[in-house]
Amino acid sequence: MQPITSRISKASKSFPIITVIFSAVVLTVLNAIKPIHMDDNVYIAYGKEFIDHPLKPYDFNFGSPNFISANQLLVPPVLPYYLGVGIKILGNNPILFKIWLFPFALTLSVSLCFLYRRFALGYEIQLLWFTVLSPAILPGFNCMLEIPVLALGITAIVLAFESIESSSNSLIFLTGVILGLAIQTKYTGLITLVVILSLFLIKHKIFKGFIVIVIALLVFLSWEIFINYSQGQSHFIIHLGQRKGNFIRRCLHLILPLLTQVGGIAVAVALIGLVACRAKVRITYLFVILISVGFISLALIPTNLLTLKDSQSGRNWLTISTILYGLMAAFVWSIMGIVIFKLLSSNSKAEVQNYSVHDRDIDWFLFIWLVIEIVGYFTLSPFPAVRRVIGITLVFLFLAARLLTKTNLVQQDSQRILRPVIYFGVGLGILFYSVDFFDAHAARQISYEIKKRDWNPTNDSTKWHLTWWGLNYYADQQGLNQLRINQTIPKKGDIILVHKIEELVNYLKSYKELNLELLDTVNVGDGFPLRTMANYYSGRTPIEHNSGIRISILVYKVL
Repeated sequence: MQPITSRISKASKSFPIITVIFSAVVLTVLNAIKPIHMDDNVYIAYGKEFIDHPLKPYDFNFGSPNFISANQLLVPPVLPYYLGVGIKILGNNPILFKIWLFPFALTLSVSLCFLYRRFALGYEIQLLWFTVLSPAILPGFNCMLEIPVLALGITAIVLAFESIESSSNSLIFLTGVILGLAIQTKYTGLITLVVILSLFLIKHKIFKGFIVIVIALLVFLSWEIFINYSQGQSHFIIHLGQRKGNFIRRCLHLILPLLTQVGGIAVAVALIGLVACRAKVRITYLFVILISVGFISLALIPTNLLTLKDSQSGRNWLTISTILYGLMAAFVWSIMGIVIFKLLSSNSKAEVQNYSVHDRDIDWFLFIWLVIEIVGYFTLSPFPAVRRVIGITLVFLFLAARLLTKTNLVQQDSQRILRPVIYFGVGLGILFYSVDFFDAHAARQISYEIKKRDWNPTNDSTKWHLTWWGLNYYADQQGLNQLRINQTIPKKGDIILVHKIEELVNYLKSYKELNLELLDTVNVGDGFPLRTMANYYSGRTPIEHNSGIRISILVYKVL
């Protein structure tokens, strides 16, 4: 077997630039045609404000149901500034300013291809498509922070590898700058800082690593010092101070979602792990069938069917969802453990006697990277969501791809086995994206419904909306008045349209001075029996059964 580093050198002239660009175009276009969703409205609003007063970016109020200082909401600067420029140039057109995000998609695709060529040469094209169209990345792009911070972080890692292998001071400087921008895109970029530091330590390039980290921290601190002087307090310090509560208790709360969220979005990655472990073809196909049956069962079996409840509390403790995600978690984490063991086990030395020291360093680096991602998940996650485990899922894929290369499968046989698994993984990504599209579309559709209905208001009454996520954006676009209760108390005869979310409804009802009469409930849904909202973005599982209604508005009249 020829050392991987040698094969990379020979193949370096054939970088698949057209394919890489096309994958980024597909990711961008699919994201652009999806309606505004979840936290998009926050970054759109901040982007507009940042460009209106760039030297005092947080000098405004924002929030629902209460107006608060913009500096109190966790929104680092890189995406808002960039998105704000796009909105300024292209106008408030979601399709256009989402296309403006193309450089992040392109950066991600280019960097992923570089890493796959380094970790699993020969499989980079298939794995690139598998990744950008995966359940972890495709549905969650939106106008949110996760893909930009991932793109910048992966780019910094690619540049770190290149700076280690060259004597270029400019690459060291560029690595530090990109890493600093990643941290100021989302503070989870600090995980990438530790990953890059570990890479330099493994490669015995401590001084270079120190320079990169210093440059990254200077970029990070420069912004925080600027905000401290312009706004009165560092954005990072404010949100560091908001981290309260028992750390151990929060970590315990995050264990089960870690297992099930990764189990739900990484099942196809585990199938690649099976192939890498030289599982028999029929075993791999059997798991493909079982996983398919699992998701079909989740779609077809109602939540209240096959449910066991606690007789005293009435809480469900066993449902089709808990069974399915429990099994998927067991499968994914077991395969992950086997892949790691096979990759690092000394018993496999006979199979890879031509492996270079450099190649073994990469194996250990990937394992350490995974450990850092898991520690970072517990340290930085305020609540569970798919976005919190993207890094873990991606590094698992790197490990599986690495083992796929290391076991030196016959190229024709491995491609024959791998191709259906790649198609299956992309199919799951399209499924998750489609369900998320339906959820986003429902918010846009219901905004039209509540705009055209009047519920017989008086001549001087106001129609207020108390909403979150994409619905907040579309209700504003329909000209409805956003209710901030700490700013304005609705008067008698006013109509309040409340997004049917327990937290918002309870908040409104907590104001005893408001005498409310429920006039109507407006529902929007469809026949597709799955949903991602809000589990994918804030929950223990990425996708769940949907009974038909996707979104509801409660219509109250102030008496």
